[in-house]
Amino acid sequence: MKKVAFILYVGCVLAFSAFARAEVAMPFAKMSNYQAPIQIQSVALDKTNLELLIAGTLPNPCYQSPSAMLVHDLENPNVLILRLSSPVPTDVCVSKTVDFNTVVNLPILAQNSQLTLEANAEYIIKADNNDFQLLVQGADLMRVPGFIAY
Repeated sequence: MKKVAFILYVGCVLAFSAFARAEVAMPFAKMSNYQAPIQIQSVALDKTNLELLIAGTLPNPCYQSPSAMLVHDLENPNVLILRLSSPVPTDVCVSKTVDFNTVVNLPILAQNSQLTLEANAEYIIKADNNDFQLLVQGADLMRVPGFIAY
């Protein structure tokens, strides 16, 4: 009986420690809550720094500042879609909507989004659910120091 209890105890300790290690090794697992798309209301271009100045509204103040991502359009690989999303809060929040402003550097965003780009290609950048469009050279999107497109 003592052997069975000891084996169960050791098994439980090993199982819980494995979950704890997995949580440390994969920090994104802690944030496994859903990502909510964020509505973009306006986009302005800073041509000098190739940055987008984006304004919109978060559903409520419990949402974190949105993060940006560029993805290839499924129908046309030369169209890049700018998407903003924010983790869905796990706590109940009944506050009203809140406005946000954010700046997105396109070359850095292209690098962080791990896009496959060609230097001599022209890309159209569109904002998700917004009328904004920007024609940009692939070489301009790849001008982050040390960035080499895949």
